[in-house]
Amino acid sequence: MNRRFVFLFLAFACAMLVPFRSPAPLIYTPGEGWTYEAVGGEGNWQRTRAKDQLIVAQDALDKKDYSTALKAARRTVKVWPLSDYAPQAQFIVGECYEAKGMDERAFKEYGNVLEKYPRFVDCDNTKSPTAI
Repeated sequence: MNRRFVFLFLAFACAMLVPFRSPAPLIYTPGEGWTYEAVGGEGNWQRTRAKDQLIVAQDALDKKDYSTALKAARRTVKVWPLSDYAPQAQFIVGECYEAKGMDERAFKEYGNVLEKYPRFVDCDNTKSPTAI
């Protein structure tokens, strides 16, 4: 009886330690951490290249889907902080917070653009800043 219990316990422990993807709204991605996806929401916003991820963020911003734009832009900055697309993604983060009415947070994010990427400026005062 004791051996059977130990065997069942070890089998259960091994089964629980095997990693698998879950259809739950909380999703863990190695290297990125936990993300929340609303039930019924679009789950295909993640891309494997910085440029593609920025395009997703910009398209979502144009459609006024600020939560997706914010997630995509933040992922661009977090996963590819040294890419050429990170400054524009950080700027989109600020735009999302500004559009949501969170002005203080938007100000902080715009400050992060100036702090992290000092050569990135909005030269022609449009919504598409360029690097000098």
